[in-house]
This record gives sequence, structure tokens and C-alpha cells, in this order.
Amino acid sequence: MWTAHGQHMARTMSGNGTFESDIKSERIREAAERRAEQGRMNGVCPYGWRREYERTASGRVVEAREVIDPEAAAVVVDITRRLLAGESLLAVTRSLNDRGVPSPGAEFTFRHKARAIDNPNGARWSKSSVKKLALRESNAGLRVFHKGEPDERLIQGTWPALVTEDEWGRVCTLLNSASRKIAKPASRQHLLTWGIGACGVCGGYLRVARKGAAKVPLYVCAEKGCTGRNQAKVDELVTGIVVGRLSAPDALAWLAGDEAALDEARGRAAALQARIGEATDRFITGRWTVEQVDQVTDALRPELLAAEAEVRRLLASMDAGVLADLAGPEAGARWEAAAVTTRRAVLEVLGLRVRLLPTGRRGPGFDPESVQVEWGSRGR
Repeated sequence: MWTAHGQHMARTMSGNGTFESDIKSERIREAAERRAEQGRMNGVCPYGWRREYERTASGRVVEAREVIDPEAAAVVVDITRRLLAGESLLAVTRSLNDRGVPSPGAEFTFRHKARAIDNPNGARWSKSSVKKLALRESNAGLRVFHKGEPDERLIQGTWPALVTEDEWGRVCTLLNSASRKIAKPASRQHLLTWGIGACGVCGGYLRVARKGAAKVPLYVCAEKGCTGRNQAKVDELVTGIVVGRLSAPDALAWLAGDEAALDEARGRAAALQARIGEATDRFITGRWTVEQVDQVTDALRPELLAAEAEVRRLLASMDAGVLADLAGPEAGARWEAAAVTTRRAVLEVLGLRVRLLPTGRRGPGFDPESVQVEWGSRGR
């Protein structure tokens, strides 16, 4: 390196190395673009399929194709349909783990890091893994072309789809909806809490409380305690009405979706959420006090909750394939076997609202006339 010739050779060899690296990068990029244009998968075969190879007599691979793995594909379909039926990510995750269904990472081998303490063999599911699996465009037989680029778009893949493109799109809308991030003031583990049931006096939401010496669960007004009814009796009354509707010959007529109404409800929820966010920003910058932010939030929350409930109802109504499973002559048995979240999804599709009216002094016992059931346009 202390002679002109040596320095020239070093620069030449370095330039040749850079040139070869650039050529290799071009070949790899062009090969990836060809695969994308042909709709072929990149990388390892994802969960839900297995890869089959066609080889020459010498063992050289001449063609590879993806075929459905029945066992794994059934898990993907089950996750999709249960999410569309109204079940939460947490409920779906718990179900998979309780049934001992191995996660996609159960067969991975890590060389440079250890498994999590609570998941030593990688077989357990997490909410993030369930969500990531449900959001994959490959589930619908699609792949991203030019990912991350301005001209990014979805194209048809060469592998068989596990769910329809419509189902995948609704799952993406459901999981990515900003309304899922709104704090929920009431539990959704009961049939009529969180917006479906309401107080007939002040219009407030219902919650479940245990009162009296026997600690009988009651639906009560969550805001002022205006009204209260025996939870089991009210649920029984509502169940009889809904099962009767699901058993009717025209039970599937209300499953048609309303795209325009869904877009309007989403826009209304987003605008209200933006107004609450703006109030928070003003507090962070010192322009508003906590009391001012609380005042705005309390004023807008009822509208925001109503808009979110409308989005959930319209999203659920778009999925005739899932909710149709409850309709028919066996509606009663299917209703009893369904999860609470699925039952709530049906009530939201029907637009059903239940109001607890004041009873006055009518003595002990449950009075069905004090429970007002209102149907939406789809439930009539």
C-alpha cells in the first residue's frame, strides 16, 4: 500500500467487490419483483399452508407451490369467524390456549435467544399473535405488491385462500377500528350492559350489581340508580323475544349490510374521538385545566359510545355467514350454546334496545310490562 501500483490494485479490487455486491442486489430485487408480479409468496410458507416441491431426478427444485394445511387452515378460519361474530381477541386467545391448539411459533427453533418464561415451548397464543394472524392479506389469497412504496397495492396470489376477501376486509376494519380503543365504562360480559340496555328514567347505561341479603344479581342504572330488575328474569324475557325472531322464516332478511350507514357512523365516531383528543392536547400544552377536559369528555362520551355501538352493529350486520348460523328452527339451542359476545352481536344487528321502566308500587315479583323492548329497522 506504500506504492502507487499497490494503491491502484486495492482501489480496483474494492471497486470490483462493490460492483459484484450491487449486481447481486439487483438480481435479488428483480427476482423478488418477478415473484410479486406472478403473485407468488416470499420467504417461508406461512401458517395455514404447506409447501410442496417438484424436483428433477437429481433433486433440483424446479417448481414450488403452496397447498392448504387442513388443520392449521381450520384454526385461521375459526379465528376469523369468531372475531366477526363479536368475540374479543382475549376470548379467542383464551379459547385457543384452553383447547391446546399449538401456535404458529411452536415449531420454531431459536439459536440465539430463549423462549419467554411463561411460554417455554412457544405453543401458547397471545393476543398480538392472534391479531397478526387475522390481519394477514394472505388469508384471502392476496399479497402486497411494492410494500412500503407509493404504488403499494394488493394483487391476487397463486395460493388457495382460506377466507373470502370480504371476510378478511371486515376483520381488518374491525381490528383496526379506532372505536376499539375507546375506554368502555361498563362490562361486556353481560347481555344488556354497555349500551344495549338503558334506564327508562334517565337513559343511562346499565350495570350488574348484587343487592339484598341473597345478593341476587340485578340490572341497575349505572349513573343514578333510577331503576333495577332481576338480571336472570330480564335475560330470559329478552332471550324469548330474540329466539322467536331468529326462528322466523324471514330471519335472514336483516343480515344485509349498509355500507353508507357504516361509513357515516365511522366518520361520526372519528370526529368525536378527534374532539376529545384535541381537548387532551390543550391540557398537555397548558391551555386547559383538568376540569375543562373532564367537562368536554363527559359531554361527548355519550355520543361517542352511541356512535361506536352503531359501528359495531353495522359491522356485525355485514357478516351474514357468521350470524346466519344462529337462525333457523334450532335457534333456541344455538343461542344457548353461543358466547355472550356473540349474543350481544346479534342484538346489535337487530338494533334491539331494552329499557327498564319504573314500576311504582306494584308489590313483589317480576313485571314483564316494566321492560320495554325496542327494535331497530332490521329487527322488525
